[in-house]
Amino acid sequence: MVGEAIRQLTGVFQYTLRDVVFHTAIIIPETGPKEVMTVLERQRLTNTSESLWYRFNIMSYDGSTCKKHCTGLACAGSTSGSSDRATKALPRRVQADRFYKSLSKAGFVYGPSFRRLEEIFTDILKPVAQTTLTDDQPSDESEYSLHPITLDSIFQSLILAACKGDLGMLHGIRLPTLIQEICVGHGVGKTLDIHSHMNERESDTVKGYSHAYADGELVCSVRGFCTRPVDQSGENPMNSNVGYLRWAPDASFQPLGSLIKVTMVCDRNQILGETLFLLCALSARQDLENATPVQPHLTKYRDWIIGQLEKASRSENSLAKDSARLFALSPKDRDQMIKMILDEAQSSDMRPIFELISKIYRSLPRLLDGSLEPLSILMQDSSLGTVYNVGNATWDYQALFAALGHSKPQMRILEIGGGTASLSENILQYLQSEFGEPLYQVYTFTDISSGFLSRAKERLQQYPNVDYQLLDISKDPEQQGLGKESYDLIIASNVLHVTPDLHDTLTHVRKLLRPDGRLFLVEICA
Repeated sequence: MVGEAIRQLTGVFQYTLRDVVFHTAIIIPETGPKEVMTVLERQRLTNTSESLWYRFNIMSYDGSTCKKHCTGLACAGSTSGSSDRATKALPRRVQADRFYKSLSKAGFVYGPSFRRLEEIFTDILKPVAQTTLTDDQPSDESEYSLHPITLDSIFQSLILAACKGDLGMLHGIRLPTLIQEICVGHGVGKTLDIHSHMNERESDTVKGYSHAYADGELVCSVRGFCTRPVDQSGENPMNSNVGYLRWAPDASFQPLGSLIKVTMVCDRNQILGETLFLLCALSARQDLENATPVQPHLTKYRDWIIGQLEKASRSENSLAKDSARLFALSPKDRDQMIKMILDEAQSSDMRPIFELISKIYRSLPRLLDGSLEPLSILMQDSSLGTVYNVGNATWDYQALFAALGHSKPQMRILEIGGGTASLSENILQYLQSEFGEPLYQVYTFTDISSGFLSRAKERLQQYPNVDYQLLDISKDPEQQGLGKESYDLIIASNVLHVTPDLHDTLTHVRKLLRPDGRLFLVEICA
């Protein structure tokens, strides 16, 4: 309101406010009008000369009483000058949706239009925040040098700085009481980078400052932003002033292998699946023996299937105990048995895997001669994701990751070759406190394929502090933007074995691990 009054008086959009004191809040009724008045009075230097500054008053009238809400000084133009821009990246990433939900619980309820903060980062030890937003101005509204919602968002960033991004610290309502100076420049429609600090406390008052930049130029600065807590006498003080201690064994003093449990027992579906594999392999045996695979790994795959058949012929298969009898079946009987198993699987959770075995069997000659890419089959109908889901369900890692997260809740995690993100989703579920807070600082999901990254973003969108990056672990990770010794935990599930040189790959993994870091390695063995 004061900025618009300055524009009407001087024709200048930029303005500066000083010694802004907030007396009482303006309560806007849901029904009926509320008259609000902005009064500016020119300050006098002497009896004959006037200052460039105006003293302003914002008041309201409800039909019976007049209330003073805000007072201060204002002048045209921005007088803040330049400011050094912080360039250091902050470690804690805060999800915007979770920030606004936490504000609502604390008593600050922001509607959709006021939820503008985007990329949010804070320090862990210091009350510092960095965030971005775009100064969108609707075409049907008056023009502003900065939209009022943008200014409010800058104030919101100071709340983030005060709690250091720890949303569990947002207890109760704090309202601004004083702003020593605010300078508003021209930032219409621009993306703003906001840097906020809350680092002075005097009794119950917290004081801070903020700078907003657009295209490298300072467009808004706030100095001496002071807040005080609001007395919420109707609230139960125990709801917001209680700390919780949770004791648990440190991961460093536990045999971590004992925290991994087998959850899947051998059932009829597994026996049927193994039987289906053997029947399909028997039917394709002649094609396998006559094939000339075009790649070394395809030769190993063919030899592995033939080796499984030889074991089954001696009834050495651990799942299909009477597998030797399958060799006595005629081709017609084998085909009928394959069809019977596939029909029975229609009502089973294993149906996608059974159908995938059948697809590979029918496409085996083209897979071995290189005319058909394996991924073209594996990615159909999310088949590969289902295989990984079933594989991940075989093991329960919850106790393991709960222990790691409890021992080091600020750990930095890197997942190599995350693929379909099925394991990622399980791990991120385990890495949450009982209050829903993440037990990690950042979780970096990587894959060599950008297609997997886009699907992972959709699947993991509800989890905070997750970054996504392309990574070929067979090459130097430092040249791909990852820092040396920067991760406490590296996760690699069924990915390291596919790289050309395992020694180089493990060297690259070791380069990324901190000296006391851990590697969680999962590989399917047969």
